[in-house]
Amino acid sequence: MKNTLLIKNIGILQTPTGSFSHKGEKQGENVKLKDAALLIEDGIIKEICEEGKLPEGAENADTVIDAEGRLVTPGLVEGHTHLVFGGYRQNEIPMKLKGATYLDILNAGEVFWIQ
Repeated sequence: MKNTLLIKNIGILQTPTGSFSHKGEKQGENVKLKDAALLIEDGIIKEICEEGKLPEGAENADTVIDAEGRLVTPGLVEGHTHLVFGGYRQNEIPMKLKGATYLDILNAGEVFWIQ
């Protein structure tokens, strides 16, 4: 017997493109679907709908989660992952070891900001 999960009323479903890991700039490509729903069967996403539509078989789902208009996005697996890349920080560690504060590092131009 299959176990099904329906997540409905998703304000924005943001997910990477494709069904495999990407390298380089392709890692930043993603899709944003508004007013979405998705049906998961035995841990595998079976169908994704948007614009308020529900997947086929949604009415028979074992478990239903109402996202109440919230964002749904894949989880971050690696324990030290940041949602926003702020630049490389390899020069920061030697400065910190010499007692520099983060303000000192910022003033030295060692922190890169993406706007």
